[in-house]
Amino acid sequence: MDSEDEAFGANTATTSPTWYRYLGFSWQPLQDMQIALHVLILYLGSLTCTWLRIYQYARILHQQNDLGNLQKNGKASRILPDSKTKLPIIPKLNYLRQSLNYTWMQPTIQSFKSFHDDEDHRWTKLRNLGIAPLAEEVIFRACLLPPLLASQIKSSHGTTLSPTQASWIAPLFFGVAHFHHFYEQYRQLPPRQRRSTKILCQLLLRVVVQWTYTTLFGAYVSHVFVRTGSLSGVVLAHVICNYMGLPDVSCAHPTSNLHGYRWFIMIAYFFGIGLFAVGFNSMLFPGESVLPILLQRDV
Repeated sequence: MDSEDEAFGANTATTSPTWYRYLGFSWQPLQDMQIALHVLILYLGSLTCTWLRIYQYARILHQQNDLGNLQKNGKASRILPDSKTKLPIIPKLNYLRQSLNYTWMQPTIQSFKSFHDDEDHRWTKLRNLGIAPLAEEVIFRACLLPPLLASQIKSSHGTTLSPTQASWIAPLFFGVAHFHHFYEQYRQLPPRQRRSTKILCQLLLRVVVQWTYTTLFGAYVSHVFVRTGSLSGVVLAHVICNYMGLPDVSCAHPTSNLHGYRWFIMIAYFFGIGLFAVGFNSMLFPGESVLPILLQRDV
């Protein structure tokens, strides 16, 4: 963000933007799609897991169909031992379609049915994918970052906070705002377990981990908001992260169907992280930070 900090002090036009531009209310559909792409790159490993599950199940369907045909012809006994360990490398297209239907389409349809029929499920989804991302981005990005960038530090120089400093200060409030989860989890414990030091330490560890990744996520969306001045873009990024959840590392367990692909999945994760880091200085974002320039015009 060093180049942004230099751009923050640059001279700009004196025309003051409309007040809602400071809050990120702007129509930038292309920029928002670029932000979404940048976030999805970080989940390259998780997306790879999803497609490998479809691929693996299609291979199993293909093998089962071949074994069924061999049994009908009375030839299965001669090749059955090898078939247990060898799956077809390239499954037929119809098995891929069946696998896609079983592993993705049916769960998705069931989720929509639950959304329609189950009120608790509906409100949980609306909270996680709608209300919470919008409310949190308005409060912790749109309402917090512009004042931080425009505020004067009490010093002999009277300097302002740089975009980098503001992007790391704002998410601290965002992380602390999630501390109430400790109380909620503690309140749901049976009375006997509330006296257990071990369980309390586990709850504290969860809170620390959650505070860490919410603060890191907050720093990212704060940076994106400063760079683009787009509230809808950071809301979209928040929705994607809530939907995708934490990275899928279940392939590391020996009992996982994807255990044989674990190194490929790990490479996909690291490759995605590398592309994500490179993306900050790519065409996905403006060359100069938008929000500081808007604030400078109002000086």
